[in-house]
Amino acid sequence: MNIGLCCRHLLKRYSDRHQAVICKNWILPLRLAVLSSLFGHLFWRACHPVVFYTAAIIIIHSIVALLLLAECRKSEKYYSTINDFERREAVMKDDLP
Repeated sequence: MNIGLCCRHLLKRYSDRHQAVICKNWILPLRLAVLSSLFGHLFWRACHPVVFYTAAIIIIHSIVALLLLAECRKSEKYYSTINDFERREAVMKDDLP
């Protein structure tokens, strides 16, 4: 597969048209896993000598981690919006005679 096609496929996957929501119970564990993975990678990097492909691995790992954290943030925003609508609906039901 061509690298250009790969990048276009990745951009299509993470565009606004393809919105998915992570389960509410998985947001915090996924964030903790991503952050611990990043810190573990930094610790591993500090203990091992630099190899020619180290920069590429760090860049790939960082991009994937940032995409996962963005998905978590988007899902959290979705759930807060749903909760706001449910609260407004409950208030409107209480106001009806």
